[in-house]
Amino acid sequence: MTHHDPGLVPKDILIVGPNAASQTTLFFDDFQPHDVNRAYKKSHSIGGKGQNCALACHKYGFTEEVTLLQILGGATGTYIDKALRQKGIHHINVEVQAETRTCTTVLDASTGSMTELIEPTSRITAEERTAFEDRAQNLITTGAGALRIIALCGSFPNGMDSETFAKIAHQKPDSAFLYLDAVKDIELILSTRKVDMIKINLEEFVKIIRQLGFAGQSGNFLNAIPDLESDESSRREFAVLAKRLMETYHVGLVAITNGPYRAFLFQRGGTGYHTFRIPDLVGILQRMYLANVDLFAEKHTENCLPPTVTLKHRQKMLEWEAENEECLNRIRRRRRLGRGGISPDPVPGVLGREATDTVDQTDPLIRTKPPIELLLNPLGAGDTTNGVFICEYLRSQDPVRSFAMGLAAATASCLVTDFTGYYDVKIMHAVFSDIAVESHVLD
Repeated sequence: MTHHDPGLVPKDILIVGPNAASQTTLFFDDFQPHDVNRAYKKSHSIGGKGQNCALACHKYGFTEEVTLLQILGGATGTYIDKALRQKGIHHINVEVQAETRTCTTVLDASTGSMTELIEPTSRITAEERTAFEDRAQNLITTGAGALRIIALCGSFPNGMDSETFAKIAHQKPDSAFLYLDAVKDIELILSTRKVDMIKINLEEFVKIIRQLGFAGQSGNFLNAIPDLESDESSRREFAVLAKRLMETYHVGLVAITNGPYRAFLFQRGGTGYHTFRIPDLVGILQRMYLANVDLFAEKHTENCLPPTVTLKHRQKMLEWEAENEECLNRIRRRRRLGRGGISPDPVPGVLGREATDTVDQTDPLIRTKPPIELLLNPLGAGDTTNGVFICEYLRSQDPVRSFAMGLAAATASCLVTDFTGYYDVKIMHAVFSDIAVESHVLD
């Protein structure tokens, strides 16, 4: 592994990701629990929350602005180090004796479901933990004049806990923005009152407010994950709890994701909050396809990682393109021949709209929505949100725009099944353009 100068000044963004991983993805036609399953494809990539965050920054064009601090050990650690050097991502390693973990994603093409298998993290020693904390403190001290964003990305290896992040948070210069994505024992970190923003998903938010004792004995958040899409009372209570979290710990921004459903952004001192409705991904892909956009043209390769092994030549994530080729080509021909205009919803039924007269309804193949099915891998989508948010916020200082862009990149990243932290930039911008941002006022 490369040994970096411990006194090296960090870039504009310092990402602290102590729990790195090597990521293996296995693809199955029809995964059956409690049985022998033979994968048709296996791929390798980098894992870990901080590492995925750095990869998302790299893809967004901010490679020169990022420093990643991480813990690595053994052969898997060597793979991760080489892959990051191959991409030109500035990273500083604290080397340990224990082997860096490997995590395995199981993708089932028959159901579109994902299962994540996480290896136990080997225990680091007290001396190695102290070395990591000292390295972080040294970076913050030497970069105090130029460091603009510090991103703390949990989880932790065995032998480390939230006290490490709390120590790092205490060192934050007043001029820097501290971004936090962590859940376990988070009160210790929040109690520093140095956290400027926390980004978590809805399930993690519920865990945190229960940890902090905010849920109350009769609240909607005490025993279950609430339905924020249709339950207005839960949504009001949700907003009140987020505001309480911000006021108690002086957190400036709380961002909460919920998979493909509505996301939320709260700002301390404001009278309301923003919600973000994620658009239908299939509809966006259909419109881009009709516009002759070259989807998924970029091929991601990691020359230093073990090669992808495939038993059958196939592209599961693009099967819909072949299945619908005849239908989509008929629509294209009609557009060229002037037999009907193309509406904003060119394929009838997309996004729940009714078929319109702008498409030739006499063609039975065009009258119905094509049976598009996508194999998605949402692993690392939250980390992609982190990376793109901090890059866009560094540039625009606009948290609403930055969160929307992060959500768009995360949505696009679900289409890249072989790797985490990757996304098609064209699809990201298409999703961003369709995200509905709404302002709400608290009662």
